[in-house]
Order: sequence, then structure tokens, then C-alpha cells
Amino acid sequence: MNNVLQHGIKTALTIGLIIGVTACDDESAIDKVVDKMDKKYSTEISYINAVNASTTFYAKSNLYTRGVYDSDFKVVNLLENKVSRKIDHKWSSHGHKFEFAIKDTNSGARTADVKYNVQNKGKYWAIAWMDNNSDVLSIFEMKPSNQNDVFRVRVFANTALSVKILGSDADFTETIAGEVSETYTINNCADLYVGGNEIDLCQQGDFGQSYLVVVDSQGLITYGKE
Repeated sequence: MNNVLQHGIKTALTIGLIIGVTACDDESAIDKVVDKMDKKYSTEISYINAVNASTTFYAKSNLYTRGVYDSDFKVVNLLENKVSRKIDHKWSSHGHKFEFAIKDTNSGARTADVKYNVQNKGKYWAIAWMDNNSDVLSIFEMKPSNQNDVFRVRVFANTALSVKILGSDADFTETIAGEVSETYTINNCADLYVGGNEIDLCQQGDFGQSYLVVVDSQGLITYGKE
């Protein structure tokens, strides 16, 4: 019996067991079954806190019955304007539908959640940001596009802002709140202006690398390497 067929049979049996347990309405038993499933798939996610308070991030596969705010699904606590390392999330067959959530670390309030289908070996950003006075969570793919001797930059903003690159006559499209921009090529570390504010990559940025820059109307919030 080949490995593909064996895996298919094993998956079918496991799903059948989950369905059987579900019929008994025992959530803890269902989750114990999911815990024992072969987690052969993985996804890397880097979390960004662009909210003006310490924020806790959560993530879980849809196979689990417990709520996303269960302590077992806590991923990371981030202070204001901080970026996490790439964190590996392992999941089982049919478990690619994820729920992500945030809440204020100290008060437990200001919650937000979003559902997103991840891909095996995919790499993603998860950004907590502020839409006026509401906290929002956005998930999207990383898109590294390294080029020698330049910076490659995408911009994520919480409002519509102008984009200008020194030395370029191009008419760049304004940012859209909650959406990531196209990729810009920057020849020098301080050539990018968003909303009239200089976005300085000179301190931690490296030529030849690509970055996601997170901004608001006051300027740079933080940035991370794609």
C-alpha cells in the first residue's frame, strides 16, 4: 500500500472519529482527537502590533471546537509597535482554515478576529491595527522580492496617504486603509515618503532586502523583513 493511500485512509478514519465524537457532543474529546492527529503541514506567521497598547494574538485551526481565546491558542504578546519573529504553526489535513484573534493584553477588551485559509509552507503577516478607535486584525501573504543594492518596500497604512519616492517622477497610487500596497523600489534608505512623512529605513534596514512598512498619518509605526 503506497504512502498516499495510507495517509488518505488514516485521514478518513480520523475524520470519521471526529464526526463520531461530535455526535456525542463532547468538545474536549474532539479536541483531544485533533491534538493526536498527524500535523504534517506548517505555516509561518509574523505578528505585528500597530495598536497603541500591548496586544495578545491568538490562532487556531477550525478543527478545534474550543473558542479562539482559549489559553492554549495564545501565540504571542506584543508591546506597542513591535514585530514578532516568524512563528511556525503546524496543522493537520483539512485543518487549513484558521481563526486569528487579538485582545488588549491588560484589559482583555478591544477584541477582533478574522478567519483565513492558510497554505502549507505559506508565509504570512498578521497585523493588529487601528481603524479610527476600533482595533482590526488583517492577514495577508508575505512577498519577499529582494534585489541587490536597493530596498524593496510594501506599505500597509490605516488610512489613505500619498506615496512619494525621491528621484522618481512616477505618480504613485495612494494607500488604501487596511490594504497592502504594491512593491516600491527605493535606492536610498530615506527616499520614501508616505503622507508627507519620511520613512527612514537607515537604522535597521539593509540594502538588498525587502520590507513591509506599517504607517499612519503621523509617519512610521514599525517595519519588518518580508
